[in-house]
This record gives sequence, C-alpha cells and structure tokens, in this order.
Amino acid sequence: MYNRDHSLKETYEFYHEQEKALANKADKELKERKCEVEEFYEKLNKYRKQRELKDSELGKFTEAVYDNHMQTALEAIYITALQNVAPLTEESEEIAKSLVENYIKEHGGAREIISHNSNKTYLLDTIFEAVEKAAQKDIQAFFEAEKEDEKEKEEDDGVDDVDKEDIKLGDADGDGVDDSQDSDFGTGDDNNKNEEASDSKEDEDVEADKKEEEKENSSAENGEDVDGDGDVDEDDKESSDDDDEDEDDDEESADVEDLDSEEYDDGEDEDDDDEDVEDPDLDTPDTKDTVEDSEEVPEEDEEEEELADSKEELFDKLENDEEVSDAVDIIAKRISDAEAKFIEKNAEDKKKIENIVNKVQDRIDAVTQDEDTSEEEMEKEQEEAKLEATRLIGEVRNDRFHTVYEFMVRDNMEYIMKNQALTESYKTEDGNIDMSRVMDNSRAMYGWLETVNTIKLENVNEDYIRKMLGGQI
Repeated sequence: MYNRDHSLKETYEFYHEQEKALANKADKELKERKCEVEEFYEKLNKYRKQRELKDSELGKFTEAVYDNHMQTALEAIYITALQNVAPLTEESEEIAKSLVENYIKEHGGAREIISHNSNKTYLLDTIFEAVEKAAQKDIQAFFEAEKEDEKEKEEDDGVDDVDKEDIKLGDADGDGVDDSQDSDFGTGDDNNKNEEASDSKEDEDVEADKKEEEKENSSAENGEDVDGDGDVDEDDKESSDDDDEDEDDDEESADVEDLDSEEYDDGEDEDDDDEDVEDPDLDTPDTKDTVEDSEEVPEEDEEEEELADSKEELFDKLENDEEVSDAVDIIAKRISDAEAKFIEKNAEDKKKIENIVNKVQDRIDAVTQDEDTSEEEMEKEQEEAKLEATRLIGEVRNDRFHTVYEFMVRDNMEYIMKNQALTESYKTEDGNIDMSRVMDNSRAMYGWLETVNTIKLENVNEDYIRKMLGGQI
C-alpha cells in the first residue's frame, strides 16, 4: 500500500540535503573569496612596502648625489682660496673638508640649502645650477643603468622560460619536433639498444650469406649438382672457376687498397701532426674572447668614470665663471689680510710686553742695588713689580680690539693646552708648541667663515661668529 507520509518525509529530507549542500557550497565559495581578497590585500601591502622602500632608497640616493656635488662645489671655491694663500697640509685639508660636510648635514642637505637660498644672489644661483646639473646627470645615468639591467634580466628570464617550455612539451633538443616523434632524438639507453639490435641482425645476415657461399663453392669443387638438375654442368664448373678467379682478384685489389690506405693514412698522420702544432702568432677563438673580455671595463669603473666626468664638468663650470673666480680671489685676500694683521698685532704686543718686562726688571734691580733697602722691603717690591707686570701684560693682550682670526688662534691654543694628548702631539723637538701648525689649522677654520660670508650663504654677524666659536667672543 502507498505510504504518503513516508513519501513526504523522503521529499523533505531530499530538499533539506539539497539546501544544506547549497549552503555548504555558498559557504565554501565565500571562504575562498575571502581568502582571495586577503591574499590580494596582502600582495597589495607587500607591493606598497616594496614601493615605499624603493622610494625611500631612491630618495636617499638622490640626497646623497646632491650632497656630494654640493660639497664638491663648495670645496672647489673654499679650498682653492686657501691654496692661493698658502700650501695646505693634509691635516688642514681634512679640517676644511669636514667643515663643509658638517655644514651640509647640519642644514638638512644640499637640496634644503638650495631651497632656502635660491634667488638670493647671482653667484649662489650659479653654484646651485652647476650642482643640480651635475646631480641630474648622475641620477639619469643611474636610471638608465637600472633600465638596462632590468632589460637584460627580462631577456634572461625569457630564455629560461622558453627552455622550460621546450622540456615540458617534450622538445628538450629545441629542434621544434617532439622528442617522442623525433627519429634523431631519444634516450641514451633506447638508442643503444636499437643500435645493438640492428648490428646483431646485420651480423647474422652476413654470416648466413657467407655460409651459403661456402656451401656452393664446396659443391662445385666436388662435382656436385649445384643447379639441382642432376648433372654436373660445365657452366657450373666454369662459374666455380670464375668465382675463384674473382676471389683472387678481390684479394689482390684488397691488398692494393690496403697499401694505398696505409700510405694515405700516413699522409693524414703527417697532416694531423702538422695541424697539432699551434702557431703562437695566431689567436684561437678562445684567446680572442679572452682578450676582448680583458678589455671590457667593469661596471663599477664605468660608474666612477661617469661620476668623475660630472665632477669635472662642475669644476669647469665654476672655474670659467667670472663671479666665482672673483669670489675665490676675495676670500683668499680676506684670509691673507686677517693673517697678516694677526702677525702684525702679535709683533706689536710682543714688543709692548718686552718693554713692560724690561721696566719691571729695572725696577727690581734698582731696589736690590739700594743698600738701605731691607730684605723684607726688597721681597715686597719684587712681588708688587711682578703683579704690575702681569696686569700690564694682560691689558696688552685683552683690552685692545681683537680680530676673529685672533680669537680662533687663541681658542685653538687653549683647547690644545687643556688636552694632554694634543699638547704632546703639537710639541716640537725643543718642547714648544708648533705655532705654524696651529696657524695652518686656524687659517682653514677662518677660511670657511670667510667663504660662507663672501658668497652670502650665511649672514655672518656677531651672533653667528659667537655661535661658531662657542661663546668665546
């Protein structure tokens, strides 16, 4: 009997299973889609990070190129002016370069300096233009080299992809024919087996023909019926005799051929021997390749040459500019004048101090020669004379006007005297401080101050000088 309740139950269960399957499918698709979205955003974030890193590295590279050329330009003006005054020692040159480098770093880099000082003076704009031109040339060369490297990499990757595709399609020998259908290509084992089977079959055929021929010859010699007609024919005998003669002729011709081949082989050996002797004057292909490779310039050397070329152009631009040449001359003259004035004032002070010392000594001598003066009064007078001398010498050294260059020399002297290691390094053989060395280093420091002042890179006023000298003025 038909059970309606059972049928409805099965139908309900069927639809329930269908609904469950659809829900599972939808849930699976949703999860897959979610994974795809997460993977997409993960790749996107990774790309962004790589891009940010690349932009950051590119920014650092650009800043470094600009800083390098800015330092080159400022050193070209500054150090040239110093050399026009007096020859530079290695120590003073290192001081000069460190002053320029520190200045660029403290002011946020070359591009920041250009941004804050553009359109200030014609001279600065000339310097900045030369720096930007040289920097842009180096940056452009860098990008071109990067593109060339990427192009070569893509070409190499393309060749690798083609090789992999050939192997995947069964064309490992790259002749465009499937190796399974290529009669000239096969695995080493299969080829060897086919060749062995072919050689074996040929040997068997040759052996069978040889046995058949020997059998016929033997029958003919014994007077047997070779052609199967029951009689020994004359033709059979004649054919047998002809065969014997042919064999003799073949043996003789074989002997001749062997001799000829031996002579020919000897000739070949001689030729081979001649070919084996290499002509030292001739370059083999490998040797030529080696010579060509040795003549190739490494990439690092090419980059250094490009950088040297851009710096050379920068030097030429500044050297041939009249404003720059005038600035160098002005800086050199100001350094020379400051040094000459220091020497002159120092000589005047020295003479004044000698006069003070002589007067004090005369005063002491007068007291000591007076017989009425007691010993106690004599000591008191000597002490007062020394104090008076110290006061007068101090007035000579401190009360008069001092130039910035003088402050720099005095500041360097005090710093050297406070540092025991420096004091020992600055001492000469006679135990005194090497003043010429102190003057050289002070000249380098003062030269930088005159450089930024002359080209109007800084407003060198009293506050700026005091800051530079650490409040010594």
